[in-house]
Amino acid sequence: LAGHRDSMLDHLTGVGATGPAASFRADLERMNAANEHVLQAAILRYDDPQRRRQELRAANEIAPDHPFFILGARMAAAALLASPGQLTRYGLGELERILGAAVQQGDPGAAQEPLREWAKREPESAGPQLGLGLLLLRTGQPGDAVPHLEKALAARPELVDVHLALGTAYLLTNRRADGMRQLETAVGMDPRSAVAHEVLGTAYDVAGDDARAIEHLADAVALDPKRVSARIELASLLLRQRRTSEALAHLRVAVQLMPEI
Repeated sequence: LAGHRDSMLDHLTGVGATGPAASFRADLERMNAANEHVLQAAILRYDDPQRRRQELRAANEIAPDHPFFILGARMAAAALLASPGQLTRYGLGELERILGAAVQQGDPGAAQEPLREWAKREPESAGPQLGLGLLLLRTGQPGDAVPHLEKALAARPELVDVHLALGTAYLLTNRRADGMRQLETAVGMDPRSAVAHEVLGTAYDVAGDDARAIEHLADAVALDPKRVSARIELASLLLRQRRTSEALAHLRVAVQLMPEI
């Protein structure tokens, strides 16, 4: 196959070709070299995440414009290839998606390593602290997430996402009053955030305050009618209140939006 490929390249471009033909041949050879590493990563899948990262980094060094790094795998690739310098280019929303991709890839360490290095380089920056906090929350380590999120809050108290993450971490570590205060602050800062209302409503549900839980979950659904998780949580509460017809209405919409549930 390699010989056939080389013959095709010779036929298409000519060994001694110059100008556009030579450039075309160089691009083909570069992509082909990157393919070897991408294919190795695909074969390895998630059995050897460290080796998989090495193969993808090698491919990225050869051809950063390879389709794997441009098409649907962009976020997963970013999580696997991220360096501190690369992560600093992302906004907080993109950063959270990258961390989620790393967790879904079964390799949260892929993002944790560069985030920790970024935090060392820029100890006053909220980005790496929030990133580490979110990653630790996603992997079931809320106690370890708290100090990072507190540093992020000190650096950027105006960020709603920081208050939501820290409030969640406090609740998961049995600091209920602190957690509710952070979530209330988040809703007050951005009353049109469906996410903030859903998180606060769910917290009130856990605390046994059905009235406030229903109020905030209903706000979340009103602000984002396609938010299935809020609809299901709200339906559960309404059933508890024997408001069956209202609950069924939300469940019907939830099933229409996400038939697999």
